Amino acid sequence: MVRGLADRELAAWNLALMDVARKATLASQGKELIMKSPTKTGRIPHLLPLFPDAKVFHICRNPLDVYGSMTYS
Repeated sequence: MVRGLADRELAAWNLALMDVARKATLASQGKELIMKSPTKTGRIPHLLPLFPDAKVFHICRNPLDVYGSMTYS
């Protein structure tokens, strides 16, 4: 169980994430897939077993800049 998720819910989340990753990889036409959503930062311990060869980069930015780039203003 991961932070209140039942095993079945976690398995469904993993399948959905892998589906998105496969589609994004196909759309990238062979380029490396880069997941750069700030929400993925808190999921790194869970993502590494799913993507064992992944490289992790954490870039610190001003929160106001991040918020502004995430909104459609």
